Amino acid sequence: MLSYPVSSIAERQFIETFGLSESSTEKTFAMETLADRRFIGAVGLHGIDWINRHSALGIMIGDKQYWGRGYGTDAMRVLMRLAFDKLNLHRLWLHVYDFNARAIASYERCAFTREGVLREQRLFGHKYHDTIVMGILEAEYRALGDARA
Repeated sequence: MLSYPVSSIAERQFIETFGLSESSTEKTFAMETLADRRFIGAVGLHGIDWINRHSALGIMIGDKQYWGRGYGTDAMRVLMRLAFDKLNLHRLWLHVYDFNARAIASYERCAFTREGVLREQRLFGHKYHDTIVMGILEAEYRALGDARA
């Protein structure tokens, strides 16, 4: 969640630099609609630990008109396939704020489980909020079978 305004110029530069990173520990992808190929957000693996085979992940859909329409869940499933089937990772994890019920429900649909809570870690709207740690293991992903598609 960004805490400052982002200009259209900054957004355009961000989109244009997606493919330029050759980092072995950061893999970020643009999310776009299938019909008109409109950029709606980003998804990525961050801080990939190749030795211990785990990574944090993140997702952001910037345009609210695309919230609640399944784009996030679909992007998470694609990212999980990449992480577990192609990159041979063992564990994925993420942080989500307790007030983001829509994101929590999406992660749970993708079989992420709550692993812990970082109490009152985020100050938002003059109130402290918990950060929930969620994760999924490769075996849990494989147990989904056809449901992971």
